[in-house]
Amino acid sequence: MLFRSVGVAAPGTELEIGLTLRGRDPEGMRALLASIADPASPAYGSTLRPDAFGERFGLDSAHEDALVATLAGEGLAVVRRFPQRTSLVVRGRAADIGRLFGIMLEVRLDALTGARYVAADRAPIVPPLLADAVTGVTGLDPWLARAAIDPADAPPPAERGLKPRDLALAYEFADLADAGFDGNGQTVAILQLGVDTDEDLAVFDAAFGLSGPRPERIAIGDGLVGAPDDFATEAALDTQVVRAAAPGARILVYRSEEHTSELQSLAYLVCRLLLGKKK
Repeated sequence: MLFRSVGVAAPGTELEIGLTLRGRDPEGMRALLASIADPASPAYGSTLRPDAFGERFGLDSAHEDALVATLAGEGLAVVRRFPQRTSLVVRGRAADIGRLFGIMLEVRLDALTGARYVAADRAPIVPPLLADAVTGVTGLDPWLARAAIDPADAPPPAERGLKPRDLALAYEFADLADAGFDGNGQTVAILQLGVDTDEDLAVFDAAFGLSGPRPERIAIGDGLVGAPDDFATEAALDTQVVRAAAPGARILVYRSEEHTSELQSLAYLVCRLLLGKKK
C-alpha cells in the first residue's frame, strides 16, 4: 500500500491545484505541427512564441477572463496565468475545491516516508459551470511524488496520458516496435540540467513492463551539484521517453552544472557533449 488515509482535510485548508483549459482549432494545430516537421514546407523547423500559440490555439482571452471571474465567485483565486492559455494555477479552501469538483479531500500518510499530504478520494469531475473552458484538474494525485521508490511499489498506469504504445502510434513507429526493433545497438545522448534516478526509471519500467540498459550518467564539470529541485521532473521524463521509444538503446545522460536557458550556455554544453569532453 502506497499510502494510508488519516482523515478528512480541514475545510479551511488552503490548496493550489491546476486547471487544464480547453484549446481551439485542434485540426489547425495538427496541420501546423505537420508543416513544421515537413522539410518541404516553408514552415519547416519554425517555432511559435507562447503568446502566439495562445492567440491561435489556447482558450480565447474573453473566455479565460470569464473563467477567472466564475472561479472567484466559487471561492477560488487564480494565482498564475500563462501566455499559452492552456492552464491556470488556482488556490482555494479544501471545502470549496471539494464542493466544486465533487470530491472529498483526504489527509494521507505516505507509507515510505511518513509525509502527510492532501489528495482527492476520487477523480475530480469538471462541473457544467466550467465545462466550456476546463477539461481537467491536476495537483490532487492519490500518491505522493517521490524522487525514488521501490519498483515493487509502482502504481498502475494512469488512465489518462500517453503510454509507451500511444507514443509509438503517435510518432508512427509502432510497426518497427512490432517487428522487434527496440533500439538495440543504438545510443541516445541526453543533456540534462536536473537530477533523475535509476529508481525512478525502474518504477516506470515496472509500471509498463519494460526493460533496458541502465543509463550511463556523465558529469560535465561539477555535474548537478545544486541543481534546482523543479528540474527533476523534466529530467525523469527525458529518460522515460527514450526508454518507451527504444527500450534496448544505450542511454548516455550528460549532466551539467549549468542551470540556465541562455542559448550561449546551452550551445557550449552541446559542443562539449559532441566532442566527448566530460570536464
